[in-house]
Amino acid sequence: MNKKIWIFLIAVSVILVGCGKEKIESFDTSISKIDDEEFYVSCPIDDGPGDDIGYYCVIKIVSEIMFKDIQGNDLKYDDYKIGDSVRVVLTEPQILRKKDVILNVREIKLLAASD
Repeated sequence: MNKKIWIFLIAVSVILVGCGKEKIESFDTSISKIDDEEFYVSCPIDDGPGDDIGYYCVIKIVSEIMFKDIQGNDLKYDDYKIGDSVRVVLTEPQILRKKDVILNVREIKLLAASD
């Protein structure tokens, strides 16, 4: 009987740990590289304890992406530079993993321009 309780508690713990990662709607980062119709940004990927490796994600620039400044004014793709601080708003909330290197983005908001 005692063994069944322990197995149940371990199973519940494993499930709770697996569900512990929250989906994110947006994140603040900086532009690391600008290529032909693509931004490369640092991604907040958490692949477990002790994983301090930085990962880059690609934002393919498509016509549906809105470019805004912090006040909500419209910007253009050309208004962004390497080093700019931006808020990336995803098309839908998700848990970012290493396999999510190409992001589906709804909006890129310029928080602070690089000098």
